[in-house]
Amino acid sequence: MTQSHSNMIGDITLGTAAGNVPVLDGSGKLASTTLPSAVTDYVSVKDYGAVGNGSTDDTTALQAALDAEKKLHVPTGTYKITGELTITSSVDVVCDSGVVINGSTMATSASLGQKYLLRVSGSVGSDLALTANTAKDTTAFTVSEANRSTLSVGDYLLVQSDAYYSSGVSSGTNKMGWITTVKSLDSGVLVFSSTGKAFAAMNTADSAKVKKITPVTVRWHGGSFIGGGTDAGHGGIILTYGVGCLIENVEINGCENIGVNFTSCYGSHTRGLTVRNATSTSSLGNTGYGFAALIGSVGCSCSHSTFENCRHSVSGGGILPTWFISIHNNHSTNCGLSTSDYDCHEPCFYWSFDRNVSIGGGGTWPDCVGGFLIRGQHISVTNNVIQNAAGKGIRVEGFTTDTNGISNYVISGNVIESAGSYGIALLTTTEAIVSEATITNNTISNATLSGIYSIKANDVIIEGNRVNGVSDTTNGCGIRVTSDAVANCKNVNIRGNYLEACTEGGIELENSQQVTISDNCINTTSKPIVITASNAVNVTGNVAHQVDSANFITCSGNNITIANCMATIAATGESYDFVRAAGSSNTNLTVIGCQGFGAYRHGVYTTNYTNYVSVVGCDFVAAENATEINLDTVTTSITADNLLTP
Repeated sequence: MTQSHSNMIGDITLGTAAGNVPVLDGSGKLASTTLPSAVTDYVSVKDYGAVGNGSTDDTTALQAALDAEKKLHVPTGTYKITGELTITSSVDVVCDSGVVINGSTMATSASLGQKYLLRVSGSVGSDLALTANTAKDTTAFTVSEANRSTLSVGDYLLVQSDAYYSSGVSSGTNKMGWITTVKSLDSGVLVFSSTGKAFAAMNTADSAKVKKITPVTVRWHGGSFIGGGTDAGHGGIILTYGVGCLIENVEINGCENIGVNFTSCYGSHTRGLTVRNATSTSSLGNTGYGFAALIGSVGCSCSHSTFENCRHSVSGGGILPTWFISIHNNHSTNCGLSTSDYDCHEPCFYWSFDRNVSIGGGGTWPDCVGGFLIRGQHISVTNNVIQNAAGKGIRVEGFTTDTNGISNYVISGNVIESAGSYGIALLTTTEAIVSEATITNNTISNATLSGIYSIKANDVIIEGNRVNGVSDTTNGCGIRVTSDAVANCKNVNIRGNYLEACTEGGIELENSQQVTISDNCINTTSKPIVITASNAVNVTGNVAHQVDSANFITCSGNNITIANCMATIAATGESYDFVRAAGSSNTNLTVIGCQGFGAYRHGVYTTNYTNYVSVVGCDFVAAENATEINLDTVTTSITADNLLTP
């Protein structure tokens, strides 16, 4: 077979620097540079009869080239295909600029995933049953001697069982599993894993097993894939049991199902994609993903890619969890059709979303919603930019019943501009409690409802965020933490936040316990801090400026301490107070070292607080009522060392 080198130097987009390290240009795609001499031995698909004139059916010729060669060159042209192209062995494919793989006339799919323009497939062997339990965080799997003899160091294994991906899940099809490699084999029957410790327990009672994977490694550089568009149900590229694969600088349009799909892949990556119009086929089911990592994939990534008009730019999960997936430096426009833009389902563990952009349509739900929906666990969402989200900017919520709940989130350094409801929302539902979330250093502007909203979430840190502009006249506050019962929301720390121009309040706390509200700066005219029916609350070191027609702190509940807070109040008609404590049969209120400026009625005014109120060391000289500290109905109280009007 002759070799083709035409246009190989000028048109290829495999950028390299010294040592063949990839180099990205300013747009995030690989820079065009001269190829190393070692890759000039590529064989042209035209040597197998491919024409590339847009009208000749090139399916058979392209397939023959893919079957025969390890290094293929696709010259500029439009290659019509009428059926799937398949790859079952490792190959490196390089496309010149202007290459189009046109599958728009392929038959429509009768079911989800039935037809992709390019299908890359490794294979998996039969079950090798575990003969002993493997505990979480251990490194060895025990199989029979006969089964061990079929394995070698470096083999890839699919580990799985019939146990659900979470012990709190009791129904459904999502089970536990992942891909690992064989690090070593002992003289007996043990297989040692190289992906660190076991991600979960694998027990014989749950039919725990390993399967040997025969992987395929495909590297595809450049080119465009065109599917059949609306109602054709096509997918772009699917890789199954791929290891070390790379899909880069590829454009995909009109593939409703999924643009690029990594299923049961290990250490595979895609970068420099452009995916348009992955809109989902409602008659076949909901997909419509620009990029997806599914069914046990481990250590994969999608980066420096662009998504337009997709149901989800990125999604993941499946019947087995996906692990350690990195989604970074991507740009999305007008995505999130009837749902959120970036999405990871419940069986997603240790995903990272970093430095992505999501620009919604700026309309109303369900059009181009934008934003992030986080449903997995141990997820970080950092340094992203979200604009014009029709719904929530970043939402954490479970949709599968899990009595363990969903937990461990870091949401930090994001910029959210214009959200149709909440900027950031932690939403506990009847299906799953949200817990262990850290929300720090985010900038949120022009939200409709709360800048940050948490309902029935436990063990939450909200720190160092800036919220500027919340417009709703009923619920438009900077930070709102709430629950349906005190027992359902606890251990919340709200500190060091800056809140400005929030129509209906700065910080609102309701039906919660064991909460600290400290060192926040609240520059809003209405209801700076409101605490309702909450217990064990410490309010310390907060400052409010230009409070107008509102109490600085309104509270009800038991065991509330307010210390070292300061506010400037312009109380219209002298009807508002620095602290107003009201409720039914509340006890134990302490106000220490606070200072009020401006014009307000009482420094502290209580109604229906029955017992144990202490007001010590406060400066309420500016209080305009003669009774600066008015402890109505309180039977036991202490007032000492306060600075009052002479």
